[in-house]
Amino acid sequence: MNNKYMWIVVAVLLTGLIIFSIPRAEAPKDKTANLPEWPDEISKIQPQVDRELIKLASDPWMPFNGEPTAERPGYIIEILKKIFPEAAYDLQIQNRAWSWVIKSVETGEIDAAIAADHVNNPTFIFPTESVGVQVFGLFVKKDTAWRYDGKESLGKIKLGCMQDYSYNPVVDAHITKKKGVYFMTGTDGLSRGIKMLMNSRHDVFIGEVKVFQMKLHELKIDPSDIELIHTFPPSSPLHIGFSPANPEQSKKWALVFSKGIAAMRKNGELQKILDRYKIKDWVE
Repeated sequence: MNNKYMWIVVAVLLTGLIIFSIPRAEAPKDKTANLPEWPDEISKIQPQVDRELIKLASDPWMPFNGEPTAERPGYIIEILKKIFPEAAYDLQIQNRAWSWVIKSVETGEIDAAIAADHVNNPTFIFPTESVGVQVFGLFVKKDTAWRYDGKESLGKIKLGCMQDYSYNPVVDAHITKKKGVYFMTGTDGLSRGIKMLMNSRHDVFIGEVKVFQMKLHELKIDPSDIELIHTFPPSSPLHIGFSPANPEQSKKWALVFSKGIAAMRKNGELQKILDRYKIKDWVE
């Protein structure tokens, strides 16, 4: 082999040695290799919190309670939404006819009635803390001559009222006779009762004063067209009435509510809610 070809072979061999002597770059590590698989492993990392569901209901009764999802759902609903979710409970609130509500609480189909009282629902389990007071009054059309003068005077008029409501002993005794009494039912019972009053279908309607006046505003009825001619003394305080069908659970929830509203009253949160509805604290 001549010198020319010898040097070519040597150059090729040296080039190969240089290439194989250079360290190879390591492949990038797979950063997802050690992550847990989705979703089974992730669910083990994130603790699941069990939250009890409390089912409550009432008929619409603003400013006490109204549409649960509204910006102003009623001050009692705002109180409930403050107390129970913070104590790790979820709420399901619905509007139903009052007759259905009290029967469903009795049987345990739902857990509690909003704005119930001891006198008319003696089997319910109540918190020690109330949620308000109710004042009932007699309403008539403007320029109506009739005036309330005891139980005998009720027999002279057609009276409109809500079915399964209790007002006071005198009115309740008259209502049980069912003579000249018109019962309103359903979640729109009050609206229909007011319209019947305006159309002279009955002469007098009995209703909670604040609730009746707010409903007039909602129906766009001029308040001057209606007269409040008599108010009865405040009846028994209103409560959240829990079901007697589940006594231990109901007692627990009643205690949570009592402690919660007491704390809200102390730290001023209760008054902030009441101010939104122009309601005074009933305990003062």
